[in-house]
Amino acid sequence: MYIIYKYSLARCLKLINKLHMEEYPLEEMKDVPSSQYAKFPKRPPIPPNPAGTMVKLSTNYFKMMPKPSNYVFVYAIKFEPSIPDDNTPLKKRVVKSMKEVLEPEFKKYICTGNIMYTTFDAGASPVVQETALFDTRYIVTLTRAHIISLEDILHPHKDMAKAQTANTFFNILIKSLLHSLNMIPVGRTGRYLIPQEGTRINDYSLQIWPGYKTSVKLCDAGLLLEIDYTSRILSQKSALQVIEELKENGSRNLQADVKEYFKGRSVIAWYGNKRNYIIDDVDFNLNPDTHSFATPEGMMNITTYMLKKYQIKIKHRNQPLLLHKKRIRGVVGSGPESEEKIYLVPEVCGLTGLPDEMRSNFQAMKQIAVHTKLTPDQRTDKMSKLLKLFNSMNISRERREGQPPNRPPEDQPAEILKRWGFEILPDPIQVRGRKLPPVTVGLGGDQTIKPQGNGQFFFKQRIVTPVSYTHLTLPTICSV
Repeated sequence: MYIIYKYSLARCLKLINKLHMEEYPLEEMKDVPSSQYAKFPKRPPIPPNPAGTMVKLSTNYFKMMPKPSNYVFVYAIKFEPSIPDDNTPLKKRVVKSMKEVLEPEFKKYICTGNIMYTTFDAGASPVVQETALFDTRYIVTLTRAHIISLEDILHPHKDMAKAQTANTFFNILIKSLLHSLNMIPVGRTGRYLIPQEGTRINDYSLQIWPGYKTSVKLCDAGLLLEIDYTSRILSQKSALQVIEELKENGSRNLQADVKEYFKGRSVIAWYGNKRNYIIDDVDFNLNPDTHSFATPEGMMNITTYMLKKYQIKIKHRNQPLLLHKKRIRGVVGSGPESEEKIYLVPEVCGLTGLPDEMRSNFQAMKQIAVHTKLTPDQRTDKMSKLLKLFNSMNISRERREGQPPNRPPEDQPAEILKRWGFEILPDPIQVRGRKLPPVTVGLGGDQTIKPQGNGQFFFKQRIVTPVSYTHLTLPTICSV
């Protein structure tokens, strides 16, 4: 069995869109007259005696099967007073505060901030509820916007608006499955990492977190789930250790050197949801004891907050604080965007990515490649493992304050799939391909070499033969 990734379905669809969608937009494809079909790309003809042999290729796409009678109801959410579009966490918290009111009517649902998905229909009339959060009363209106049916999945070109809504929902559903497996997201890239399965490379003070990147696509072949292995490299050192190293190196202007080192770098918080932040500055005028901010329990400094919220005791009280400036867009029509300053404690933050000096270290890169550049068989094993976890009912959660050690049955990944009426087939989609015979590579001095069957070859011969010059004429341009 030969394995190939990402080169069949997705790339072909992108190529078709790039070449021909300018003339025929996707939503108008159903109206294209049959006489114009000749303009669309066709499969190239197979020559009479093609070289190579036919082989089966396994992709990294898996079919998702919905129940024939399954419907997903999509509700638009409106908040009064308005909440800025990019303040999704606040929107989710407002909806979460209404859980006891919404669950009897909608049962289980998924909220993304502006949209709520559910398998229960509350009718076409808007649902209006009131709630209070942080001393603010909100009026929340839920209005049914779409109904996703099996027809929208099997024939996505009939109604592109519904197809796009369905595609968005399926990606959100897969993200909820990854979240139920205690994986953490990396920004909006669709990547989810597993810190519990991280590998430490102590020789270079690095650690590698494995993970997955997923994407759901509506194609002519049906509803397809793309799975790929991914990883992220992090430093074992805390940001505070880096500051101490700069100090020990005899920096003449420590504050300026620290600011320059951290500006624009990405750090990860080793607590909570392990979020990533881009550092804009380092504030030496503040420390965990002197900086306070508003919480639901009143004003609190960072030292007290970390102890109460995450049970983390800050050891170095005089360390500076890392500053991340979060851009916040205002309510539409209310004015320009503003900034929210987020201060981080270097002691509990680590740097992400590979240091520049490490990239030229052959031995270090060789050790890292063992965990980041997997073979096709290893990738296949990783994908099979994830699919087995999707059908699991015994996933335990990370222990947090006020939560039981195990996830309730309704939050198990297998139950989530069952509740929404979907099944993911365990076997990857296979396509046919052709394995071409190795070609002869020409070298210098009329020498040739034939690669092995796996496409790899090594040689010490010269690639080109130098030519000796006894006379060389250089043309010149003279102006008179």
